[in-house]
Amino acid sequence: MSVLKPIIDSIVNGILPISPPSAAPVGTLFDTVRIFRATGVNGPYSMIAEIDFSSPATYGDLTSTPQLYYKAQYYHSITMVSSVFSEVAQETGIFSEYTVPESTATYPSGTGSPESTASSTL
Repeated sequence: MSVLKPIIDSIVNGILPISPPSAAPVGTLFDTVRIFRATGVNGPYSMIAEIDFSSPATYGDLTSTPQLYYKAQYYHSITMVSSVFSEVAQETGIFSEYTVPESTATYPSGTGSPESTASSTL
């Protein structure tokens, strides 16, 4: 029997898709997925959500940033049996507040903008 460990496929813009190992009977043993988050790879991790199990499960963290780390765990709410934790996953999405394209930058005239510097050297 394989280890019943959830797999966090990737995290983009706060969306965590969580899938079971291939051909695992997860749905018959567990009824929820617990989501844990930490600011460092080694924790400490705090539970931020418990969602109903579906395969694959998806959770959206509206406060996710690239500095956060996540783990997931299957859990049965009546028997209190839990799976092992997933591997640690980190947000990999691109957030507009972290990446501003140069082409959208505005410069006041005559303040060392690329255009004013280019015209003064001609």
